[in-house]
Amino acid sequence: MRLVPETSALSPELRGQSMPRLTDSGVIIKVIWLLLLLLSAGCQAFAGGEAAATIDVNLTPLPIERSAIQTAATVDHAMVAATVVAAGTRVAQLSRVNAALAATLRSSYTATPELQAVVVSAGDMGSSRVDAMMDTAPGRDEPRAMQVSALATAAGTNTNTGCANATVNRFSPAADRIYLTAQVSQLLAGTQFSALWRYEGSEVSSHSWRAGQSEDFLCIWFYVTPADFAFQPGSYSAELYVDGAQTGNVPFTISAQ
Repeated sequence: MRLVPETSALSPELRGQSMPRLTDSGVIIKVIWLLLLLLSAGCQAFAGGEAAATIDVNLTPLPIERSAIQTAATVDHAMVAATVVAAGTRVAQLSRVNAALAATLRSSYTATPELQAVVVSAGDMGSSRVDAMMDTAPGRDEPRAMQVSALATAAGTNTNTGCANATVNRFSPAADRIYLTAQVSQLLAGTQFSALWRYEGSEVSSHSWRAGQSEDFLCIWFYVTPADFAFQPGSYSAELYVDGAQTGNVPFTISAQ
């Protein structure tokens, strides 16, 4: 049922006009939406102001921090550059020191081969180095020519040096060995030495030996025994050849007296 106000209570201007429906749902919804929009706009305005203020506060120290970072980076770069320069200088100094040490070592080092005594049979004669007489003077520019000296016969040799104990040229038929010895300076590796033994001018025995390495000084020796030829009384000679060329001849005798 709808209530309609009495027309008599209305003013003359409103008589004959219909009143709006206050309970119309569409009007109510529109009003509510209007209120919500106004409320939302106010909140956004409020929130926007606070956010802007917060951003301004947070951005304020950024220029200061950027300046501090740039200053620190500049200092670090300078320190790194100084370190690189110092390291380069140190490397150059060490290089000069190493070069000086290498030059000193080259100028002062003299290799001394190990002393070895060589004991061989009559079929493979050999030699032994004289350590006390070895020429090891540094700074030699060119090797001197090989020289053979002190060629002699002997009854024995020194086991340490290989040189003759005492030179003799007369032996007994009962002798165990007869030696031919010599001293060689500036021996060259590969040099071949040969000993030729003669009795009354005829060859009775020969032996050869080739140097395995170069030496500054060396005593070489060959020997014969009664197994090589009979030690009968008579005149003998021992000849030394170096690379096929005769370098000396030593006469000796074997006598019963």
